Amino acid sequence: GEGGSGRRGGGGERSDESDIQRQQSIPKEVAEEVEVPTYIIFGCDLLQTDDKGGIAAVVSSLDGTLGRWHSFVALQPKGITHITSTTEAVKDGLMAYFRRNRGVKPDRIVFFRSSVSDGDVEGVKALEYVMARRACFELDPEYVPPMTWVACRKAHGTRLLPSTSAGGAAALDRKGNTVPGVLVDSGITLPHSFHFYLNSHSGIQGTNRPTHYQVLIDEIGFGGDGMQFFAYWLCYLFQRCTRSVSLCPAVYYAALAIARIQILMNADPNKWSQSESSSDDAGRRGGKEGQEGKKGRESRGTKKEGKAMPQPPVHRDIVTKMFYI
Repeated sequence: GEGGSGRRGGGGERSDESDIQRQQSIPKEVAEEVEVPTYIIFGCDLLQTDDKGGIAAVVSSLDGTLGRWHSFVALQPKGITHITSTTEAVKDGLMAYFRRNRGVKPDRIVFFRSSVSDGDVEGVKALEYVMARRACFELDPEYVPPMTWVACRKAHGTRLLPSTSAGGAAALDRKGNTVPGVLVDSGITLPHSFHFYLNSHSGIQGTNRPTHYQVLIDEIGFGGDGMQFFAYWLCYLFQRCTRSVSLCPAVYYAALAIARIQILMNADPNKWSQSESSSDDAGRRGGKEGQEGKKGRESRGTKKEGKAMPQPPVHRDIVTKMFYI
């Protein structure tokens, strides 16, 4: 990679302490006898559509194959950069996982969050992390799984170019881009931050744009090599194609869910506006009761987190069917 040290293979040397790699190395005949941590992966995306607000989508994996995903979509208030329905979305995803796996709770939770600018990263991390913890507490006060929180961005100006030094041709694909698996975690990155650039796909036209991954919280303990390998491995599991994609599929699915909800919204705007306005009925009660209710909510801290908005009219029978594919 130009401007930094490039490595190939989705994370360079693989750490022997990674839970993911230990799980992959277990033979099938003894897998049932070995205790392997269970994971649930959340993909979160947010789109501000117009002056009235936007749409938030949170998808979550339903099993260890990462082939089935549950979806949660909700309206988003105007001007708020964090997802105000995070608590409801996490509870919904955990309950779907719990039902799918016959009462098993995931041991670890991984969040991939998109649509976060550099200036909003810390605020989003603080609010959404607390809301996710609240969701776990409301389901079970003793359920405190470790979490890893990763921000994903493609809206940047960084490009990775193949090296012109000896052996650089090996990192060159047929379009002149870097081959899938090239990452840069030094030189052009900040030394005090856990982040890296990963080119996980083979470009069809033009110059590839790598995805910027910034690990905000790592309670699970992936480490540098573990997280880089994990992010790269996930890019091969996107169900719309048989090759690797440029972004973690969890975030991809959340973006597709938002796009599909926009189609439903445009097809039936009256129903959409009714569901949106009905959520504000309680806040529009005039007089002293409405004012006291508002002050009470603000005193409890909900003013900072924002009010959870309703879900769009998506039938409950298809939220686990990946209706956006």
